Amino acid sequence: MTPTSTLVDPHTYTIGAPWALVGREREIATIHDCVIGNGPGAIVLAGQPGVGRTRLAREAILAAGRREHPTAHARATRAMSSVPLGALAHLVPVGASESNPAAVLQAAITAVTRAPHEQWLVVAVDDTHLLDELSACLVHALVLTGAASVVLTVLSGAPEPEAVTAIWKDGLAPRLELAPLTRPDQDRLLGSVLGGVVDSRTCEYLWRMTAGCPRLLREVVEAGQEMGNLQVADEVWRWHGPLAPTRRLSDLVLARVGELQPTEQVAVELLAVGEPLPLAELIAMTSAEVVASLERRGIITAEYAGRQIETRLAQPVHAEVLRAHMPLTTARRLRAALAARVAACRPRDLVQAGALLADSEGSTSEAGLLVAAASTANSRGLHVASERIAGAAIEHGAGCDAQIALAEGLRWQGRSLDAENVAAHATTLARTDDERAGLAATRALNLFYGLGRAQDAVAVLDEANESVGPQASAKVTAVRSILSFSAGRPREAAELGRSVLAAGLADDGTATICACAAVTAAQAVLGAPGDALRFAEHGRAAAARGRGDPEIFSARWALAHNELLALNLAGRVGEAEQRAAELHRMTMAEAASVGDGLAALQVGSAALAAGRAAVAVRWLTEATSKLTESDPIGCLPLCRAYLTQAHAQLGDPVAAGKVSAAEMVEGPGAVRIYEPQTVLAQAWRAAAEKRMTDAGDEAIRAASIAATMTQPMIEALALHTAVRFGRADEVSGRLRELAEYVDGLAPTYAAHAEAVARCDGERLDHVADEFDTFGAALLAAEAAAQAADAHDREGHRRRARASTGRAVGLARDCGGALTPALIRSSPPPPLTAREREVAALAAAGQHSREIACRLVISVRTVETHLANAFGKLGIHRRAELRAALGECRE
Repeated sequence: MTPTSTLVDPHTYTIGAPWALVGREREIATIHDCVIGNGPGAIVLAGQPGVGRTRLAREAILAAGRREHPTAHARATRAMSSVPLGALAHLVPVGASESNPAAVLQAAITAVTRAPHEQWLVVAVDDTHLLDELSACLVHALVLTGAASVVLTVLSGAPEPEAVTAIWKDGLAPRLELAPLTRPDQDRLLGSVLGGVVDSRTCEYLWRMTAGCPRLLREVVEAGQEMGNLQVADEVWRWHGPLAPTRRLSDLVLARVGELQPTEQVAVELLAVGEPLPLAELIAMTSAEVVASLERRGIITAEYAGRQIETRLAQPVHAEVLRAHMPLTTARRLRAALAARVAACRPRDLVQAGALLADSEGSTSEAGLLVAAASTANSRGLHVASERIAGAAIEHGAGCDAQIALAEGLRWQGRSLDAENVAAHATTLARTDDERAGLAATRALNLFYGLGRAQDAVAVLDEANESVGPQASAKVTAVRSILSFSAGRPREAAELGRSVLAAGLADDGTATICACAAVTAAQAVLGAPGDALRFAEHGRAAAARGRGDPEIFSARWALAHNELLALNLAGRVGEAEQRAAELHRMTMAEAASVGDGLAALQVGSAALAAGRAAVAVRWLTEATSKLTESDPIGCLPLCRAYLTQAHAQLGDPVAAGKVSAAEMVEGPGAVRIYEPQTVLAQAWRAAAEKRMTDAGDEAIRAASIAATMTQPMIEALALHTAVRFGRADEVSGRLRELAEYVDGLAPTYAAHAEAVARCDGERLDHVADEFDTFGAALLAAEAAAQAADAHDREGHRRRARASTGRAVGLARDCGGALTPALIRSSPPPPLTAREREVAALAAAGQHSREIACRLVISVRTVETHLANAFGKLGIHRRAELRAALGECRE
């Protein structure tokens, strides 16, 4: 997925503003060559409704006008298709219709081309499949004779006048089929139009709704703006809730579908409330003829899903429109009918059955199905659905299991107080060991991560351990191991997790996964990342076999997060990036949940470890926005620390300070394990503010905190950060000690510190090689820059030039990072011609959108050039551009 810029002002978007042409570069070039290239020519633009035929034709007219060609534009309509020359009446003389057809045609050609001009005429005719026969003959004659350049648009699959078809069939003009935008192009278009970061779930939702159709995308985006679905906060655009279609969007969608017979309307309404539906069920509830008719018309699709054929509405936005306008009584009746069939015919589809039952009239006999559905929904991250289903189960008389599912669903939505009230009430309902252990797990996790009450969380687990048997005790102890790690006691966490696994009492559910997650994280920070990854692999195998406990979603995400931590600390940065990308793809394939924010955190942290701070900022900004709303496994402090560090590495202390300020306002919580990273973030902020003494002091303080918590791997990381801030002499000895028993990157950290302390250029080149092998490009660039400086001091000019070249190449891959080592050891490269041009316009007071229009580039490209110019000039605001550019000229 293509990231969007974080520098664009997100408040500049207004409904109705022109949208950039994105993803049509090849088509624009082809149209230009055919129409205003070497002479009069023609082209036929074909495509489905909304794909952009009209927009491209208009752009061709505008481009011709800029080249001083005379232009004309016409549009055919169904109403005018029976009127001779009706669509072109404004281009031909009024009296021409009184002559015979040949005379009319000749008069029309003369009228269209009569204006004297040095350049030839360019004509665009939209929707030529609706032209009357005489107009079609006129268009054909213009193309055949070369009297004018002609751009025609036609609806793919629609019947055309013979004269229009002959234009492309006889080779008089090429026919260009316009495909929908690709996913990356649609994401780029959103970023260009909206500005800021468009979060990945919103991009996923809009792609599912519009599938690359620019017209439909615009209507959905503007409907979202008008109805409050699409909002921006902290420079992140996010979609909230179901689409509330505007009248304009509803009319557009229903017009594309066309008229439906009553039996067809029933079928599409069934799909709207319950898709996907097995083909056999839809036929049973309607008829084979109805389904076949809808499929032939492209209103529904039928595709294999495993061994079963599933049916859906071809346009997901059609389902949104139908649901928005469907009477409540109709919706409840359809859901009740579907729920009965799902429960009877598809018992595996518990969540769908439960959701349908919860929104329809049910009976107390269905309470067990609702409880199972609510638990399964939690295990799949469908926490909003779980809340609704569990609430219905409780109304139908369900007991403790429904309360546990409800508390877990509320916890993941960030409603911690509500979750605690539900869980506390449920303690009087627990009867079995499984219920007591499950309730204790959910309640302890909520108390610790949601409410910051660490002691109460431990007390709940201790009380449960005294009242349950060994099997249930395994889950309680496994959750305790996770909390011990988060509380800053990794050694204790490892011991508890290993005891659970060694006892052999844990099943393949929450207990095993939580225990593996705890040991994975603990071993990683204790300095044994290789051992940590073995436990992560064991946990992943258990997760693949795991049952649907309500808490298993938490366990799986804790495991995934800790595995990525271990990969980065082990120096397997490339593997971490691949794993994070895979995790994000899997998350986007499922329904929206807080897992979206956790996945964004993994992508961002992997990018930061690789040295791509700009990419890290994009993803960590998204992650912070989501985790601020709900942080069910305590990752927000680490996310903010990483985001502060990424901003600082880009040389932006203002943005870094904003993140730090938000952290300080909220104050400390129960999660203490990430305190060293939080202090390191402050060190990076100080470095970005050029307070190098403070930066080094803070890095050394972070190392001290890590040592107190028994996190030798994090201590080594913090000490190495001090090396990057010029304190190698002070910390190289301790790093060498740590390298004796800490694996992963620690030995290379120690070698780097010693090489810097000794100003050994050859060893620094070797260290750069090692960091590059790990995939840590920024660390490699810094080491290479320091090697160049060392070689230069020793008088080895050739080696210095080689190391400098390598440092510049590596730094370029890092996307504009401005760390102290790079700034101190190598001057920034000069501005490119385009960077200087964009910077000069910005210095003159022009906004990004004005610059984009003037230079015919996207707003995102403008912001990228500005970011690069800021970095090279060592500034952070547009207000500083004028002075900086003046100094640069001098």
